[in-house]
Amino acid sequence: MRRAGRAGPAAGSSPLPRRRAAIRVSTRRFSLPALLHLPRVWLRRLGVVALVAYFAGGLAYLGLRHGVLPQVPAYRSEVAQLLSRSLGRPVTIGSLSADWQGLHPSLRIGGLTILDAAGQPALSLDHVEAEPAWVSLLLWRLRLNRLEIDSPDLAIRRQADGQIYVAGLPVKSDGGRGDFAEWLLDQRRIVIRNARLEWCDALRQADDLVLDKLEFRLENSGSHHRFGLRAQPPSRLAATLDVRGDLRGRDPSRLADWRGEFYAGLDYADLGAWRQWVDYPLAVDGAGGVRAWLEFADGRINGVTADFAVRDARVRLARDLADIPLSRAAGRLRYRDEGGIVEASGRQLSLQSGDGMKLAPTDFFLRLQDKTGTHPARGEFIANRLDLDVLSRLAGRLPFDPAFRERLADLSPAGQVAPLNVKWSADGGRLVAYTVDARFARLGIAPVGAWPGFSGLSGRIEGNERGGRFQLTGRDASLDLPQIFPESRLALAELAAEGAWSHPGGLLEVALASASFANRDARGTASGRYRAGRDTPGEIDLQARLSEADSRAVWRYMPGVVGKTARDWLQRSLTGGRAVDARLVLKGELAKFPFRNPKDGSFRVTARVVDGQLDYAHGWPKIEGVSGELIFEGAGMTIKAPRGRIFGAELKDVTAVLPDFERDRVLTIHGTAAGPTQDFLRFIADSPVADSINHFTDPFRVDGSGSLDLQLVLPLEKLAESKVRGEYQFAHNRLQVDPALPPFTDAGGRIGFTENQLTVKNGVARVFGEAVSVAGGTRPDGSVLLNAQGSLGI
Repeated sequence: MRRAGRAGPAAGSSPLPRRRAAIRVSTRRFSLPALLHLPRVWLRRLGVVALVAYFAGGLAYLGLRHGVLPQVPAYRSEVAQLLSRSLGRPVTIGSLSADWQGLHPSLRIGGLTILDAAGQPALSLDHVEAEPAWVSLLLWRLRLNRLEIDSPDLAIRRQADGQIYVAGLPVKSDGGRGDFAEWLLDQRRIVIRNARLEWCDALRQADDLVLDKLEFRLENSGSHHRFGLRAQPPSRLAATLDVRGDLRGRDPSRLADWRGEFYAGLDYADLGAWRQWVDYPLAVDGAGGVRAWLEFADGRINGVTADFAVRDARVRLARDLADIPLSRAAGRLRYRDEGGIVEASGRQLSLQSGDGMKLAPTDFFLRLQDKTGTHPARGEFIANRLDLDVLSRLAGRLPFDPAFRERLADLSPAGQVAPLNVKWSADGGRLVAYTVDARFARLGIAPVGAWPGFSGLSGRIEGNERGGRFQLTGRDASLDLPQIFPESRLALAELAAEGAWSHPGGLLEVALASASFANRDARGTASGRYRAGRDTPGEIDLQARLSEADSRAVWRYMPGVVGKTARDWLQRSLTGGRAVDARLVLKGELAKFPFRNPKDGSFRVTARVVDGQLDYAHGWPKIEGVSGELIFEGAGMTIKAPRGRIFGAELKDVTAVLPDFERDRVLTIHGTAAGPTQDFLRFIADSPVADSINHFTDPFRVDGSGSLDLQLVLPLEKLAESKVRGEYQFAHNRLQVDPALPPFTDAGGRIGFTENQLTVKNGVARVFGEAVSVAGGTRPDGSVLLNAQGSLGI
């Protein structure tokens, strides 16, 4: 029976039905109707509560508007007491009325007077409108949703101890109860219209400042405060004054915790006159308009932006700097310093100074970031235009680092860079990385140390610490290379060059792919490579070629190793002609220049001279029509002239040798000539030899010719000690020594001479057809003695 009872369906004890029943119950518990049932209940309850609140609020509104507000005038003394507790000063009210606007009651107060500590009226207001905030009922302290004051006469003063009072009420105190500043920031909105404000500053001992037609608005929302003030100052100071602020902070006694932004604007202002009330970040005088924004946080100013347009002004950027006289200036300047990042920028910055400087509208941006952890210090500078002429002239009046100002003064940069984009990073004063992209026009700098100078260059440069490329062009440009050409600035009427740079092994290497140039002296091309050294002048491999040059300018292109006396000799001596196909090879370590040892490098300049003129020594006849080769090699110089002439005498195989520019500055000239004997006598007459022989040969007249062998030894530093040795050979000449004497015919022999002596050797001639022999020379007194012997007994 028990088994049947368990198994039979009638018993109701089968587990399957029970499981099904459980499933049905579970389904009913979590069904959609069940889920919607509970929210409806709560919605119904909330609806009831809202309906009750609505009718309660409506009844309260009706009660206040129609029951309480009409009775407000009777509570005038209670309202005065409430204001007294809020302001911390006794308050009296002449009249009080109420109205309802929107959700807030509105109070109109007439004859409101605030008394000072002595019980005297500090502030009287004829008309005040106020909207109390509902939170006043909870705090039992007056909170205003809106306060409007019409046509007040306000007095604000700052005492010598720095304490500020508004209508006798202290603006700052210890932040306790009764602090006017704290009360002011508790109100939702305060509006003042058509006010007159008088500012008295005993701390600065400044004149009283009166502002008319003042409009003021203050809005507070928790810790966020915004205000605006617009007024009309005295006409001698400005047309309008506009001051605004957007601040965040709670405790007025702890201003170091506040942050925000101030704005101030002055139109048609006398900027210098405002300095007695306001501290400028820089000294400025003049007329114009200024709009400035100041950002502050953590008790300091971290950002300044200024729009300005001034005229006939003077600006001083630091106490130890000179004034900058400005005929006009305009633009926007911005500075920001926050979180280890300094930013400075200018927009449409232009100026014209009283001493002739003019800056076209310029935009720039500078960003400097301090080193953080393993990251190096970074910098960035961008400008649409950088006028280096103005920067150079202003350098002494700008607040630069003294070392930078001195470096800038030494470089004396000129020209314009437009645009410019430079980024860099540095660690421990060492440049780690950089990128540069700049176009420039009429660029120039003065030479400093080993660095060359230049002017009038235009082109583009772009690259980074790994390398880059450059393009140069120039008209009426110049190069100043004091290490190579110490006394001459190379003028370039035309220039075109391109090349690249790299940093193999951390050193600078510059490759000049091609360059072409021309000036009044020469036209040519060049190419080469230069690699800087760590402790040396570096290494160079340079080739240049001049297609044509003026011989008179050769001295300008002689490197510094060619001493001054040698360059002076070249300048004085090469007085005519053309240098054709001049070539330069300069290769080796510059520290070993001029490469006396061929293993150290090579320096060679060659040029073919055509129709040259050599004035080799003062007082000696010039050599004209020189055709030959000018060679500078190593430390010395050689001139080889197969052809030339002195007067009518044709020169052959003339050589001029200077073995060493530094160690042996003695120039030796040797050559031979053939031509009329009369020209030889002219050579004697026009040389220092004539003085040595008392011009003995001046009256001689000769028909015939001969040959000359001449050698001059010229110490370039002591030309007065020059040595001369020459010998003239002639034959079958006709010589008229004196018109009163018979002529010598069929004359011949050798005449030797030095700088102070003349001798006649193996002289033969015929007089009246009879043979005679002639010999003689100079005496110690400079006179010349000739002996003629023959059948005539002369």
